Amino acid sequence: MNELIIKKIKLIKKQKKINLVYVLDGDEMSGTFAEPADPDLYQCFERLAHEVSDIMEFPSDEFDDRIEPFGVTYSHGEVMKATIAAKLIMPDSDTETVINTPTRKVSIELEDGLRKSTCELLTRLEQDAINYLKGKRAQTELFDAQGQPVS
Repeated sequence: MNELIIKKIKLIKKQKKINLVYVLDGDEMSGTFAEPADPDLYQCFERLAHEVSDIMEFPSDEFDDRIEPFGVTYSHGEVMKATIAAKLIMPDSDTETVINTPTRKVSIELEDGLRKSTCELLTRLEQDAINYLKGKRAQTELFDAQGQPVS
């Protein structure tokens, strides 16, 4: 693969699928995949809950367990930017709503950029998506119940 740029990563939890929108050698493509990704991709999404809470200026740590990030949209230009989509759980009304963060620069060097931890997670997610498209996915069972390699 030559030039590969990730534009969007979306987890479709109910179907246990991943939707990716990307540009490969100048052509925009998309795909919805059922094969699980490297566990790091899912961990990054989980860890983004706190970052979304911070970006949205919610009271410290009160909303982290009510936020479920499920998508990131990247825009590439002079500086990469990102918008994070998440479900906000509303327990009193027994419902949820989708929230999107403002589009922010994925840069700690710029005044209007994101925090370092957010930048690191968004960069890892982008790399996990690139690795997924290149074939690096969750390892299925490597060993049987007795610890022997599966053939």
